[in-house]
Amino acid sequence: MSNPTTNTENPLSRASIVQTIKTPLGFFALVVLTVEVIFGVVAAMSAGSDRTYLIVGMLLIILLLIVIVAFLAAWRPESLIGERPKLTSPTLPEDITTRIHIKNPKVLCASTAQYEVQGFEDDVRTLKAYFRNTDVKHGLTSSSFKSLLSTKNYEVIHLLAYVEPQSGNLVFSENDSLTSLGFAELIKISKAHLVVLATCDSVDLAARVARTTNIIGSTATMETKDFIEWADFFYRLLSQNYSISQAYDAATSTSTSNAPVVLLMKQDIIFE
Repeated sequence: MSNPTTNTENPLSRASIVQTIKTPLGFFALVVLTVEVIFGVVAAMSAGSDRTYLIVGMLLIILLLIVIVAFLAAWRPESLIGERPKLTSPTLPEDITTRIHIKNPKVLCASTAQYEVQGFEDDVRTLKAYFRNTDVKHGLTSSSFKSLLSTKNYEVIHLLAYVEPQSGNLVFSENDSLTSLGFAELIKISKAHLVVLATCDSVDLAARVARTTNIIGSTATMETKDFIEWADFFYRLLSQNYSISQAYDAATSTSTSNAPVVLLMKQDIIFE
């Protein structure tokens, strides 16, 4: 009996050819080799000037391939192995929010007569402890508030006054109030960079002012002691060159109080 025929794998099998031409460089090489073989066969069967033209054509094709591969190797080397160019993100500064730095900020700490007994003295003491340029205004009215904000620019405004939850109006007394739009316009005139509404249910007013500046308001009722505890740590961090967002995040996440305050931020600021 004859020995059974042993099948050896052809290195140029169909599978290996497919694997080779998966990359652009391999495909280029395969196409050129195929064309060269065809030209070679035709040239062998030709004579005279026809053969010369075919040989020249073969050389030009090889030269063109060399030029293309050299260009890709210099400008798009990843394409030779079938990879897409890697898109790199533009280099961003460490602080992607482009924080503004303000030196020696002017601070207004004001309260209506109604809220004088709602821990206002503690607020005053806190702000004066951390910001030396702090003005204090007692018995605030709409008239005095307009006068203050139209004649002097404050970077920080800390305000104790009643806010109507539904309308967002700022109430100074029974017959003295300011609409949320009017309040937002005054804040815009004063060029304040941070407004802190130290009063309950003030988030509606805060939302109306958020397009103008950074503002902190309350989403619900809160105890005076809870807010004072939160505010003390918040202002302490601000005075230590933490940005508004950093100070708010730290004070809110580490506070043991239940102050339901929320920051609506337009532009992060660092007070120096």
